[in-house]
Amino acid sequence: MSCKTVLAKDQQSIHTTEKRDDHMNSEKESRDSLQQDVSIKGTTSIGPVEIPEDNNVSEQLESVTSANILCNYMKKIEYLKEVIRNMAFIPRYVEENLEYLNVADLHTISFPMTCFCDIPLTKIKNHMEVYGEYGVAIKKKVGIERDVQPILYLNNSSRLKSDLSEAISKLLKEDPISPEWRILPDAMLSVLLYSKPIAGYMSRDEWDKPRRRLFKDECEWRYIPSVSESMPLIIPQDDSTKKGRKYYSKALAQDKSTWFSFQIDEIEYIIVPNEAAAIEMISAIRSMKGKTQTDKHKLISKIEIADKFNANLV
Repeated sequence: MSCKTVLAKDQQSIHTTEKRDDHMNSEKESRDSLQQDVSIKGTTSIGPVEIPEDNNVSEQLESVTSANILCNYMKKIEYLKEVIRNMAFIPRYVEENLEYLNVADLHTISFPMTCFCDIPLTKIKNHMEVYGEYGVAIKKKVGIERDVQPILYLNNSSRLKSDLSEAISKLLKEDPISPEWRILPDAMLSVLLYSKPIAGYMSRDEWDKPRRRLFKDECEWRYIPSVSESMPLIIPQDDSTKKGRKYYSKALAQDKSTWFSFQIDEIEYIIVPNEAAAIEMISAIRSMKGKTQTDKHKLISKIEIADKFNANLV
């Protein structure tokens, strides 16, 4: 699905200008010139620096400032039971506010996602108060290998934010472009779906009015599934209501290819708020069908009580 289909309805793309061709030719000449000074043989050498070809971050690096887990938090134990029963996170359609971009007639956008964070457990208390005290944490490298992406936090005063706003505004107004340029609006859409302002207002069902939050502190990662031809990636504006998002989310849940599935050994923690919830979760795991006793014991061993680590991890 192209970005023009999503953001500009019946418009298909942007007209390619001679100026853009000149810019691309100039870039190609610069790359050709640079390539003369770069040898690629086992490693890439640029001056005295050697860069290994292997770029598998999930295998090479472990973070020393953020958690090496990706955790999805939720409000109810029923949601937690469902995740463990399915051994999968099921994406749902979420509305994101786009007012910070200042693009005419583009105020919100609704698309499917599952959100994670890599906040260390020593600092997770505030996040859990907003998003829920139940959670499933998977190994970070599992998320990286399966298309989970840290989002881009945009500084409202930055050139990057201004450039993105201008590009989207022009995309919505311009004439179609040739097929070879169609990747550009699609790439722009991807940037938009993985972006958020550093700070802004947020609404929750349990809040009487929107509250201002520092989104950057949420350390958010997103899993955005590929959807079939029968499902929209972006909900049409007229359908982007709470009822509409619920309808589309229910339909999406029927397509297991959109789920983020995982194995027991890929779970790091199953988080519950207190001992009463732990006992309930243990009982639910023991009664699950289709799992061996060994699997059930493994799942139970991964349960962590948030009250205890919030009290002791300082």
